[in-house]
Amino acid sequence: MQQYYFLDSSGELKTSIQLQGDFVIAYALRLWKSHDKIVDLVEDIRGSCFNKESKTISYNLFSLKDSNSTYFLELDANISTIHSQTHYAIKLRLEQRVEKENWRLIGTEETFGHVSCNERGVFSKLEISVLNDSLNKMAV
Repeated sequence: MQQYYFLDSSGELKTSIQLQGDFVIAYALRLWKSHDKIVDLVEDIRGSCFNKESKTISYNLFSLKDSNSTYFLELDANISTIHSQTHYAIKLRLEQRVEKENWRLIGTEETFGHVSCNERGVFSKLEISVLNDSLNKMAV
């Protein structure tokens, strides 16, 4: 898991899941907040889709209320196909609104591979960790 820093302590978060391939995906997108060894679930979004070429699914998350906490964005995905073998790519992207119509990228994680109809499917997990930084710099 890579760790990134918030650009500032205000504004909404937006995440997008970019899919590419010919597969079926069932996913759970969760946003966790951690502070003083306490972990709370903030958002839990579940969905599924059938993908033929490429697709982007976007969600607006909550406005930041606690900039002293660490946030973890995780995507659990179950990938399957009806084809003998297909390649897939999944990219998880997190952005933060810094002005009225201005979004800035905080971080991305991606995975790719192949799946076949003879398998039960492939499980994939992507995670992004985000925390406050007084210098407002992004670190990888």
